[in-house]
Amino acid sequence: MRIFSARTVSLLLLFIAALTTSVGANSAHAPQPESLRLTNYYDIGSDRYREIEVACSNRTEQAIFKREQQREWCVGGPGTGDCFRDAMGAAKRACANSGNRSLAKR
Repeated sequence: MRIFSARTVSLLLLFIAALTTSVGANSAHAPQPESLRLTNYYDIGSDRYREIEVACSNRTEQAIFKREQQREWCVGGPGTGDCFRDAMGAAKRACANSGNRSLAKR
C-alpha cells in the first residue's frame, strides 16, 4: 500500500531542498554575534562607559559601549544615537554593520 506517489515524494524533496538553500543563504548575509568581551572603561564627563568587543560570525570584531548605571548599549561609540536597551540588540547591529572586513586571525 502506497501513501504517496513517486511524483509527490519528488516534489516534497525538491521543496525541502529549496527551503534549506534559502535559509542557508539568508544566514550567510547576516553576520551574528558570537561572543562579547569587556576591553576597557572610559570616563566621559560624569558618565562612566564600558567598551565591549563583539566577535561576529564573519570573523570581524566591533565595539559597543555600555553606559554605567543605565540600560543603554551604543554601537560605534557613546552618544552616537544608535543605542539599544539590551546588549544583544546592539551586538546584532554592530555585526550587521561590520560588512566584509575580516580579520586574518582572531
